[in-house]
Amino acid sequence: MLEYWSIGVLGKTITPSLSYFNTPRYNLDFQSFKILVILVIFKF
Repeated sequence: MLEYWSIGVLGKTITPSLSYFNTPRYNLDFQSFKILVILVIFKF
């Protein structure tokens, strides 16, 4: 159940993030997102 939820979040997060590729904010958001994903993976 959690795996499907994570995939849904990934899809919803990555799609809007494509518009941030050329902005400094994108890099910061992507770093935070990767940390969040890692925490979720190790927590469960």
